[in-house]
Amino acid sequence: MNIGVTSKSQLKIDAIVDACEEMAIKHHTLISIDCDSRINDQPFNMDETLLGAENRLNDFKTKMLNRNETCDMIISIENGIIKMGERYIDMAVIVIETHGHVRFYSTSSGIEFDSKYVDEARKRGFYSNTVGSVMAELIGCTGNDPHSTLTHGHFSRQEILTDGVMKCLSQID
Repeated sequence: MNIGVTSKSQLKIDAIVDACEEMAIKHHTLISIDCDSRINDQPFNMDETLLGAENRLNDFKTKMLNRNETCDMIISIENGIIKMGERYIDMAVIVIETHGHVRFYSTSSGIEFDSKYVDEARKRGFYSNTVGSVMAELIGCTGNDPHSTLTHGHFSRQEILTDGVMKCLSQID
């Protein structure tokens, strides 16, 4: 089974590998392509985050068509900041498209990001600055995994994404 991944992010690839292992999806080959989300580096709100995941998936399909290759399923992950009242939650949208062009959707669980880091990233411009990169600079956490720091090592971003991918995979017959 060929599984397309719409990112070259090792963290996302590892989350998908872990999810496949947990869901007993055996004998698979991952085809990872860097795909354009065509949105800001830091998506802000559910609609923009969903659009980014879908844009990555569509870009993957175009690139595979140009290579004259196909996949049995394509997995796309896009993290974004979701405003909930006066708080900000980081969560991922996961979109999986099967060979039959049927799409399945899920989200990861969310982790609260302090508004001072969200505000600073917004001030610098979400088009090229993520909240994670701002947090890395200001508090010394890992830019692509502030989740580990914020949860005191209990949950890494990879673990959170793995769980979200598993939820999405579980919907497929």
